[in-house]
Formats: sequence, structure tokens, C-alpha cells
Amino acid sequence: MDIGPYRIIRQLGRGGQGTVYLGQDESGELAAVKVMNVGIDHVFARELAAARQVDEFCTARVLRADLDHDPPYVASEFIDGPALATVAPIRGPALTRLAIGTATALAAIHRAGVVHRDFKPGNVLMGPDGPRVIDFGIARLIGVDTTKQGSSGTPPYMAPEQFSSGPVGPATDVFAWGSTVAYAASGRPPFGSDTFAAVAYRILHADPDLSEVPEPLRAIVFRSLTKDPAHRPAARDLLLELLGEHTPEHGHAPERRHANEREEATLRQGAAAAHTPGGPGVAVHHDGVNRDHQMPGRRPGGVSRRALLAAGGAVAATAATAGVVLWRRGQGSASPSSSPAPTTESSPTPVASGPTASPEASPPAPGDLATAVESAVGATPMADFSYEGGLSQGDWTFSAKGMLSYHHSAGSSPLDTRMDMTVTTDQGRVRQRVLLSGIDHFVDGKRVDDLEAFPIMEYAGYAHAMAAIGIIADLARVTPRVKSSGWRYSGALTTTKAPTQLWECFLRMPTVADTKEVLAKTTLTWQLDLDEQDRPTLFELAWHLLLDDGTRLTSRFTTEYGGWRMGEVKPGR
Repeated sequence: MDIGPYRIIRQLGRGGQGTVYLGQDESGELAAVKVMNVGIDHVFARELAAARQVDEFCTARVLRADLDHDPPYVASEFIDGPALATVAPIRGPALTRLAIGTATALAAIHRAGVVHRDFKPGNVLMGPDGPRVIDFGIARLIGVDTTKQGSSGTPPYMAPEQFSSGPVGPATDVFAWGSTVAYAASGRPPFGSDTFAAVAYRILHADPDLSEVPEPLRAIVFRSLTKDPAHRPAARDLLLELLGEHTPEHGHAPERRHANEREEATLRQGAAAAHTPGGPGVAVHHDGVNRDHQMPGRRPGGVSRRALLAAGGAVAATAATAGVVLWRRGQGSASPSSSPAPTTESSPTPVASGPTASPEASPPAPGDLATAVESAVGATPMADFSYEGGLSQGDWTFSAKGMLSYHHSAGSSPLDTRMDMTVTTDQGRVRQRVLLSGIDHFVDGKRVDDLEAFPIMEYAGYAHAMAAIGIIADLARVTPRVKSSGWRYSGALTTTKAPTQLWECFLRMPTVADTKEVLAKTTLTWQLDLDEQDRPTLFELAWHLLLDDGTRLTSRFTTEYGGWRMGEVKPGR
């Protein structure tokens, strides 16, 4: 497959705006090519133009973009290195270098007139020449979208104002920077990563866990995590302090507020320059230690504990933060990590863990199903699973059995679900172990870069897409009417209205539905059973195809889940 001048080598990731591929041009230069699957409007084009002004030394260099191409695409420098999310914790001078490098990138992004809005460990790539900040998939221009609109971001790294409908601006990115540096030092977010409700409450009201962050970096990170955005340092002040240029005086909120206002004014000028006719072209949007003292700038307002924890917690939190995009959202990593042979880490015994459902436990309402599942699985993210499926009009069947783990901060579905499984095809004649960990793939313990060279990967991809937790949640969200009976839920929709990653599976299967137009005439029905902690126990997809002669064919794909517990599936280090 070719996209513009690029020969596509393999897929790197998939997100809400499109799919990112590794491409190579005629000169042999590699690029991360994002093929857009969303409409391109004037605001998007302006964002791209503004983002091009970001200095190239700290982000992925823009190589080419063609928004008139079918489909539209943007290409940027391929950063050959793992994401920070996969290499933390980092110690000693390397941690300081990371903090300085990412603060430099953030200052450059703001100077270009852009607010990142999803700064997190998954969007920091550890390149051979230092950290690079990527993924402007939900970035917005200063002055264009720093308003009280629906929030975007990844909850463990979001700022208080994003939960309480406050304005989103450069200070929001500074808060996310502090959380990201804390993660780099400890390997865990400073406000936790369990349920949405618990994380939101801690961000709004609790002190961060900075126990693993050494001084003097800890003090700088602590100030960046101030609840009130007016009390946070600007990105350029963070950088100066990290370089030892000055030490901010405490208690001078007006001065800091004015500094942030001056920064926003400067950024608006940069954004305006990007909007002028003949200006820069388009660019790619790649994809506690609780202290006894009160944090500076803590506000009594915001979402109350009662509001967050009532009605099942996560459900109420969603209602209180209308428009918040859950932490699965975002782009897949645009760079592979270099991991050796795979291993799997889990609890010693496959028994369910986590809070026991109370006698008063009740099933979530159909409208809250997606959020409830994501929150519950986020608390105990690992499970055993078995999958079986095939086409009713032939002997094309396969099965998979193994373990999976859900990673709410990993990006889009199905990349949020890692799987270590034995895949069986051809009536049991072919059986191979496959590990899918983000963008890293292994077959029988060996890393795979060319997926087409391993036919088993096609079957593994089907199982991955049809059993991933994020796909289940997405399907619940897009189904027009979800029905429920106790802990059982069901729905029906046109196949092409399902999540893209799901309906593309049916398009690739050996059936007469080999075009999207034909596929649009087919339907999907689904059934989901939950345990009393809102975690899946059974997920069944049924695909209904009506042939020209009136024959109705139904193919079923069933996944069973059990043994939910702490742990994760990941390649060995």
C-alpha cells in the first residue's frame, strides 16, 4: 500500500483521528504517516499550521502533509525509540535530563500558540537524541479552544480545571507535565490510576504522591501540580528553574497569574501568525506521599466527594464531568519500543481480586455501561480469556486462549488491551503462541515486524479486535439502544456503524461482503454479561449477512473472561 510518496511498511498505531503507519519514501527516509479518518475543517487546518511553528529539536519534525489527498494524510519524522510509559521508572541524571527536555518541548509548543491537552508518558518518546513530545491529536490553538468546552485528555494526567469545566490553557499542560515527570520517577501516576471517580477526586482534592521524585526536582514538580492554574509556573519558568536560573518566590499568585497571561498573549500572537495568508503550511499531529500542609492554591470548589462517589462512583463522575474523554482515548504510539523476548507478569494465582460487591450492588444503567466497564476493569485489569469464532458459510474457524490486560492510558482500542494467547486455526492443525503488546508483536517468542510473513497474525488480530475491552466499551457507546436485563446487556446496529477496528475485521474475512458498501447492508448484534463488579464474563458478537437469494447467514464470535486480578501482559525487559 502506498500513501502519497510513502510505501507503507506496517501499522504503528490507531487513534480517534486516524491510523499511523511506518512509511518509507523513495530516498529511503522513514516517516510516521498518519492517515486521517475524520473530516478536515478550517480549525483543524489552522491547528496544523500553528503546530508547524513548534521547534523541531523537541518534537517530531514535519516532513509532508496533503489534506487534499484521498485519504488526507500528514507525515512526520519517525522517532525510533520507546514511549516513556514503557521504560519508567528513570533514576538519577537521566530523570533530570528528561524533565528538562520535556519542559523545553512544552515551552516550544506554547510559544507556537498551541495547547497540547494530552501531555502524558505515552506521548513522550525516548529518542536516541533525547525525549521528543508527540501526538497533537487533540491539541488546540490558544484563544480558539481554551474555553469551557468538553474536556479531552487522559484522566491520570488531567488537571483539576478539566474535571470542573474550567478554561483549558497552557497551565493545564504544566499540570500534566508534573504528573508525567512524577510517573517517570516512580512508574505510576501521582494521583493513581484505578477508577475514574477515584482519580478525579484525588486530582481535585488530594496531594500527589511524589515520594520517588528526588529534590530539588520534587519541589518544582510539586508547584506544577498546584490545584489553581493561576498559581502554576509557566512552562518557560519551569525550564529556567530546572536550569538553575532562578528560584520562584512563594505566595506571589498575581505575578504568576500575570506571567501566564503574558504567555497566553504571546501564544495568541504565534497562533495568529499561523493563520495569516501565505503563512506556514500544515503540520502533523502525531499521533502518595500525602503532605500535612495544604497545597498552594487549593480551591474549595470543584466536584465534591459525594458527587463523585454516589451512584456507583464512576457513573456519577461521568455525569459531573460531561464531555470528558476517558483515558483510553488518544493516539497509538507512533514508534516501536525495542523489547526482547516476551514474558507475562501476573498474580501467582488466577483468582479475582478487588472490592467485593456489596449486597446492594446493582447493574449499571445501559447509558453508563461503557464507563462502568472501563472503570471496573481499570481497577483489576488482568484476566484469563478464551475466544472462539468463525463463519457459518464454511469451515473458516479459529480459537484463542490465554491472558489479557487492560491499559487505560495506552491509547486507542484495541491497543489498550494486551494479549498473550495460543491461537489455533485450520481445525487444530496450526497452533502458535502470539503476544500482542501495544505495537509490539511476538510469535512463538520471536518479535515480528512484517505481519504479512506470519499468517497467524491475521487470526490473532481478529481475536484482539473482537475481545478487547476498549472495543466492548466503544460498541456500547455507539449502539443506538442498549437493552439490559440484570447484568446482561445487548444491542444491534449496522455493521459499519460499529467501531472502525471491528467492522474492518469483517471486511477482511473471506466473504461476499468485500466492500464497505456491501458491509453496510449487514448487521451486528451483541450480548455482554458482567459480574457484580461490572467486569465482563461473556461477550458474544453475531454478524448477520443476507445473501441475494434471501438466505440469512449468522456467524458468531464468543469470548469468555474470568479470574480478573492485578497484573499485566508485557514483553520482557
